[in-house]
Amino acid sequence: KKERFRSSKGHREEWETLVRVAKSGADTPISVQEIVATHLASFAAMESLRSAQSIPVDLPGFWAELQELSGIE
Repeated sequence: KKERFRSSKGHREEWETLVRVAKSGADTPISVQEIVATHLASFAAMESLRSAQSIPVDLPGFWAELQELSGIE
């Protein structure tokens, strides 16, 4: 049974693209750097709302700390 008013939000297409990229070894449509930046900005926005203060996003600092913690140079 098909729903008449259900709109496509692109979730199926996202999963299909992810599977295709994983199988082929191709680059992802969105870089890891962009994904991390978006998540950090989202977390900062949530903290800003909670604390009613401006929260900086330090992407270079995040990568430096990650390298330090993981031992990767």
